[in-house]
Amino acid sequence: MRNTTNNIMDIVRAQTNKPKLDPSPEFTHPYRITQTLKNKLDLPDGYACINGQCGDIMEIYLKFRDGLVAKALFETDGCGSSQACGACAAQMAVGKNPDELVEITGEAIKQRLGGLPEESEHCALLAAETLQAALEDYMVKETMKRKRSSSG
Repeated sequence: MRNTTNNIMDIVRAQTNKPKLDPSPEFTHPYRITQTLKNKLDLPDGYACINGQCGDIMEIYLKFRDGLVAKALFETDGCGSSQACGACAAQMAVGKNPDELVEITGEAIKQRLGGLPEESEHCALLAAETLQAALEDYMVKETMKRKRSSSG
């Protein structure tokens, strides 16, 4: 399993051109949320927390500016594959508008990572599902804002 985690981290590193990541549970990733980042991303525009069928919990926080995702962060208590998929989903979301976010699927995440072991493919689905739920949260909030501003 450690070898698989290292392989996934190598893929993420190659995709993001970031320095070598430590695959231990404490590792810091530019898209992984920490308490410091959580404080900086006060009141996200879109948020979702999903408990996957494997037991992993994934959270995604989205901040929009001018209709595009300006910042995307994730948090998971899952394995290295969940961490890689959450990071990939967050990375793929930045700079996208809502219509483009819909195209980020589990398959797209899996392809972006260069594939996943069969036993870890559910991690890509969990990341995509959480991202889509965060997008839905954003869209509901935006609709409510528009209704308030048009009625007031």
